[in-house]
Amino acid sequence: MANTLLHDGRAVTALDRAILPWLWTFGEAAGRVVNRRKGMRYRFVAVAGSNMALTSDLYLRAGGFPRTKIEEAHEDLIIGERIRALTARARKCHDVVVYASIRRVKRYGYWNTLMWYWDHRFSPRDVDIR
Repeated sequence: MANTLLHDGRAVTALDRAILPWLWTFGEAAGRVVNRRKGMRYRFVAVAGSNMALTSDLYLRAGGFPRTKIEEAHEDLIIGERIRALTARARKCHDVVVYASIRRVKRYGYWNTLMWYWDHRFSPRDVDIR
């Protein structure tokens, strides 16, 4: 399969297409172990702000996205955990396709990106990579 060029100018290679789904699956599985908390109404699901769909009522009940610096917290993880405590009706929709930039992977590499999302175990000097 040929490289696909996203609007941000970074090519998605065949290697990216092979590794990134595996990293996402691994990260979600690890999250299920790490994020076992009492009071949660369904098991951990890895979400990113770009692939999360909520009703406005649920968004407001969860307190919306917290106002944090990206260096301090992952706001999509925080709202996801709040939602897990509020409802059992969340679900993954495998028939929906969401395209997102992989600029963080291109800047930091696969391993460091995984470590970044795992509680900032990798903390680069330049976090805002737009």
